[in-house]
Amino acid sequence: MTANFCTASAIRGVNINFMIRIPQHPRYLLGANLNYSVIKFYDRNGLPLYQSYQLKTSDLGIRMLKQIKNGFFFNANPHFMIGKETYVTHFTALGYDPVNNTITSTSSKTSKSSTFLGFLMDAGMYFMAPKGPGVYCGLDLTIRFTNSSMFESDMGAKFTFGLKF
Repeated sequence: MTANFCTASAIRGVNINFMIRIPQHPRYLLGANLNYSVIKFYDRNGLPLYQSYQLKTSDLGIRMLKQIKNGFFFNANPHFMIGKETYVTHFTALGYDPVNNTITSTSSKTSKSSTFLGFLMDAGMYFMAPKGPGVYCGLDLTIRFTNSSMFESDMGAKFTFGLKF
C-alpha cells in the first residue's frame, strides 16, 4: 500500500511488485510494478464551486533495487501512467410557480471524462530483510509529468509499507 501526502492532494493506492534476484549480480533485484491510485485534491485549482473533479490512475513500471548494505536498498522505479479524469458539473435552478405560489428547484448533474497519460519516477531508500519473507518500508522522492489539464505535474514524497513473500 502506498500513500503520498502534500498540501494540495492525497494519493491512496495499491502497489504490486514482482521482483527476482539477478543470479550474476546478487545485490540487484529487478522486476515489474503495477499500481492503482485514487487521487483526492484539497486545492481545487480554480474549479468553480458547482464542479467536482475525480482522478483514477493505473501505472505500469520497471522496479530495480540495489542492495547497499544488509537490509538497505536503493530503489529506482520509472512508471508509465494511464488514467481517467472526470469533471462533474452540478447545476441547480430555482424558479417560481405562480399557480401554487411556491418556489421550485431543478437539479442536474453532467459528467465529462477523459483519458490522460503520464510518466512518474520514484527514487529512494527501502529497508527489508535481504532473504525470506517479511515486511518492508521505504521513502521515495517522486516526480510526475502528465497531460492532464488539472493534475499536470508534481513532485513529492512517497512512503511505502508492504509485505515481501
